Amino acid sequence: MRAFHLSPLRFDSFRQKKADGWKSVDTGFHFGTKATAMIVADKLHRQGRVEPGDRVYLYEVELDVDSLVALSENRLGAWPAHSIVQRLFEDEESHPSITEEEIDAYFEDEILLEDGENLADWYGRPEEHDMLRRWLEEHGLDAVTYDNTFEGGGESVIVFDPARIEILGVEELELAGFGPEQ
Repeated sequence: MRAFHLSPLRFDSFRQKKADGWKSVDTGFHFGTKATAMIVADKLHRQGRVEPGDRVYLYEVELDVDSLVALSENRLGAWPAHSIVQRLFEDEESHPSITEEEIDAYFEDEILLEDGENLADWYGRPEEHDMLRRWLEEHGLDAVTYDNTFEGGGESVIVFDPARIEILGVEELELAGFGPEQ
């Protein structure tokens, strides 16, 4: 699956930022259409991360994902682990790999991994990304997809394993303004 990602940083591989400096509340790596990626410039500006004239990098990638689960938009504009889990369990229909016992346990704040660790105990910690990725893999899920209405619409994909992301090219852009017309 071809997709795009916009960042104020130039890099050679995707890694979840876990410490020091600006920390994203998002879990995983977010991709969408080129138009949706460009809308992210406005979000970065509102966060104080870019200004007109700054350089940003538009990454074109190939995503190696087979088992995506569709979730509804969370309306927060961010996807921390607990929001992903909430949508998996509380959307109109939970994913078929989630058992009735797991649904009952979820409402008791218990989301167990195969080794017995509770994902809910890791929310907000740097390790939550890895814990969520393990839990999703245990349920046969590679990625999450959703209609990104918060950033202007279009399908967006959240990938949790950087090994599933191949960077095809990077375009350096100078920002003249912000929003979808950028």
